[in-house]
Amino acid sequence: MKAHGCDDQAREAAANVMRYFETAGRHHHEDEEEDLLPKMMTAATLGRGSRLTRLVAAIATEHREMDRIWTDLRAALQEMPVGPARAAMSYSNTGYLLAAAAAERATGKDFEPLITAQVFEPLAMPSVRFEQFGGAGEPQGHLDGRIANRPRDANPRMFGPAGGIRMTLRDWSRFCIEHLQGAQGRGRLLRPESYRVLHTGQGGTTSALGWGAAANPMKLRGPGLTHAGSDGNWYALVCLFTATGNGVLVAANAADSLGGDQAALAVMRALAQTVAEPAPA
Repeated sequence: MKAHGCDDQAREAAANVMRYFETAGRHHHEDEEEDLLPKMMTAATLGRGSRLTRLVAAIATEHREMDRIWTDLRAALQEMPVGPARAAMSYSNTGYLLAAAAAERATGKDFEPLITAQVFEPLAMPSVRFEQFGGAGEPQGHLDGRIANRPRDANPRMFGPAGGIRMTLRDWSRFCIEHLQGAQGRGRLLRPESYRVLHTGQGGTTSALGWGAAANPMKLRGPGLTHAGSDGNWYALVCLFTATGNGVLVAANAADSLGGDQAALAVMRALAQTVAEPAPA
């Protein structure tokens, strides 16, 4: 790829990888479930203990999870650009996954320890976790009127670079303060020119790199940086007013299935009016 680009040989190699996971990989699991696992269960019933039974259940569960991950990965690998670069924004998790893969390739480090060392530790954000569910005593996300605590309620771990990270509001605020300071040329992580690229709409649009770049967000005096996101169980949004250094962060432990997105937006509009003046008419 590096020497010849995406030529016919590279395309054939990619197709072979896709074919393996689509056919050979799945058939391997089917063979285990049809031949190996029944024999293991038979051995378990002959008095060889519940440990073997638990192992069979764990293998079957692992197969289901790997099938789920492959379904998501296949969609990402087959996804084609919906338009030219630096045109109108069209959200895709794939872009963040590719950015993480590029960072891993450039540094030789996995995404999670890499972003921790490069971003979270320098900004003193100790609460960051990559597990999708909170622990005992922590707030829980909600879905369809219940606590979101089932395995399939969470996105696959491979989606971590697209937002599968938990932290306290205090630590999220530290991240946002860094961007406010970066917009004023006082950031700790990047050079001022790098923050300008991150915070500027691409190709004449209002879509920056990971941010919305609004002149007057919510009809309030800007400029402003905005972002909103959800994993289906939570909803979070932020608006930073870069000229004044003010901002509002809102998080709800439910998303569209319970109206958490609309509630969070209403809170955002109400609070933003307390930290920003109306935009000139």
